[in-house]
Formats: sequence, C-alpha cells, structure tokens
Amino acid sequence: MAEIQAIADTFGKSGWRDLVTSVWRKHLIICLFLGLLAIPMYLMDLASTRDSGGGNWITLDFRGLIFWTYIAFLAIDIVLSSIGVLSFPQAGMLRIHFCSVVLAVILLVTGFFVYGKLLRAAAISIRSTNTNRESAERLVLIPHGMYKESRGRGWSRREPSDTDGAREGELASASEANRTDS
Repeated sequence: MAEIQAIADTFGKSGWRDLVTSVWRKHLIICLFLGLLAIPMYLMDLASTRDSGGGNWITLDFRGLIFWTYIAFLAIDIVLSSIGVLSFPQAGMLRIHFCSVVLAVILLVTGFFVYGKLLRAAAISIRSTNTNRESAERLVLIPHGMYKESRGRGWSRREPSDTDGAREGELASASEANRTDS
C-alpha cells in the first residue's frame, strides 16, 4: 500500500495520466513515421521491379515484393510495439520500438520459411494424390470380365483367367459364410 501511495505522490493524479498520454503520443508519432515510410518503399519497389525488357531467358514478376514485405513488417511491428508500450510504459519508446523491430523481423522471416514449407508439403501431397489417381485410372477393373483403359480405348472384353475363378470362389464362399453367421 505504501508503494502505491509513493507512486501516486510521485506522479500525482494528473501526472500519471500525462505520462501515459505522452507515451502513447510518442508511440503514435513513431508508428505514423514508419507508416509514412511506406510511400518511399512503394516508389522504390516500382523503380526496382520495373520491366527492363532485357534478354533474360526467364522472367519473374517481383512487383510488390518490397512494398508488401514492408507492410507485413509494419503490421507486426505496430502490434508488438503496442503490446510493449501497454506492458512496459516506463521502459522508453526507442527501446520498446527497437525490440519490437528485431522481433518483427524474426517473426517475418520465420513466417516466410513456414509458408514455404507448407507450400512444398501441399505440392508433394497433390503430386502423390495425382500419381495415385493416374495409376488407378489407367486400368479400372469391372466385374464379369469387363475392363476399361482410360487412355481412350473404350470398353473391351478380356478372357477370364484362373485367378478370376479362384477369386470368385473366394468371394462366394465368404458371402455364404456371412449369410450363415447372421
């Protein structure tokens, strides 16, 4: 209780409010400055990813890469610095913003790596699914000796083999056993 009274005496009732509003005012000024830096980032992005018309044998479209990366960084930084200001108002604005910038860069780079890994896993999953589907579509077996090749040959008749008769016998005996059990 004495500690709270000492803090209240130090700042006074309006002093604490003034400190908090000045901290948030400084935070807002820094965030607006970082937001205004998006304009030169956009212009730099336009200038650096302009179509050069050179003789490149491969052309990649990197328009917006610098700008949208900066916007993602800025969004992460504003959230982290706001949490820092709310949690540690006495720590100082530059220290809070410097720590949030470092943490934002770490989170942004980690996010890019995780997103790349997820894209790769999805591509591998689709490739294996397509491979399984293609192998299943090559030859679709139909009962009673009919089959269809999916490569456009249509339906045709095949000669039953010894394994088909054995398979039909197994199926018939299994269905007969099921009927007698129930």
